[in-house]
Amino acid sequence: MKNKLWIFGDSFSTIWERMGGLCDRYKEYKGYTPKIFSHYLSTMLDMKIEQKGIGGADNFTIFDTIIHNLNDNYIHSGDIVIIGWSSPTRFRVERNNEWVTLHNPQPNNGPTPDKIKNNQHKFIDINTIQQILVNRTHSLYWDEVINWSRLLKIAFELKGIKVIFWSPFVLGTDMNLKKQLLPKDWYINTSLNRLKEDTNGVIDDQHFSEEAHQKLAEILYKKITK
Repeated sequence: MKNKLWIFGDSFSTIWERMGGLCDRYKEYKGYTPKIFSHYLSTMLDMKIEQKGIGGADNFTIFDTIIHNLNDNYIHSGDIVIIGWSSPTRFRVERNNEWVTLHNPQPNNGPTPDKIKNNQHKFIDINTIQQILVNRTHSLYWDEVINWSRLLKIAFELKGIKVIFWSPFVLGTDMNLKKQLLPKDWYINTSLNRLKEDTNGVIDDQHFSEEAHQKLAEILYKKITK
């Protein structure tokens, strides 16, 4: 059986076809459906992809998705796992026996006053949401994710599975120092080309461009094969 490349993360790890209107706009601009880093890595490594990225996911949801696939023995020895952590400012709350992820308020995303007025987030007070979001900007929440990663690394390596961690998010004023202290199999960078630059402002969005995804694939490939 051919080994697989497993991709976990948020929208930065999600194929364009699952990105809704953003995919439609970028596809129209490019003239074709763009690739993300996993497509390039799959070719470089000659491995089948298991795409588990979830647009808008918080780190708790990403962690749960990883545990589910690991616990159910879907991931096997010889497979490679790429985990793209989201911003620790995102968090989730229970609503009607389901998890709901809350983000920093943005024009088309997050718990804005208009959404609360329209009952989308009426189950929790906007002031509570904003206070939690501010609290979660502390670097301790990033340390928490790093500790989860240490645990996951042990679990994967015991099963003969290679795992690489990365994130497009930087959190905390001392993050430059923290980056130096991270394990060598981590990659954190926010300087890769974004859609806004790639489309000359036609698409005002901070997700990675296809060019950035190709560069990210090359960076991750070097970490996988070193």
